[in-house]
Amino acid sequence: MQEALFWFRQGAEAGDIYAQDNLGACYRDGVGVEPNPTHAREWFLRAADGGNAEAQSALGTMLVTGQGGDEDFAKGFEMWKSSAAAGEESSRENIDALRRLIALQKWRVP
Repeated sequence: MQEALFWFRQGAEAGDIYAQDNLGACYRDGVGVEPNPTHAREWFLRAADGGNAEAQSALGTMLVTGQGGDEDFAKGFEMWKSSAAAGEESSRENIDALRRLIALQKWRVP
């Protein structure tokens, strides 16, 4: 894993959005490195800014839940929308689940 991590870091620092996404996932999940949500969020942000839909989805989740930094539901939801528009299924599922929760709250009897 250390060799893969080395190449992810090389590519990420060179601006490759797929390597940035992979490095973010390593930091998020603690694969080959100690888990570090702050570093994960930074790498996902770089990849998301470059148009990587998987990174947009991961960053959206981190923003909504406040992992690795301040919680920002609106920005996280926008990330999910961008990612879903690019075909990322997990973002579409997150949006659908949120809509179901909102519908349940709307019709819930106190």
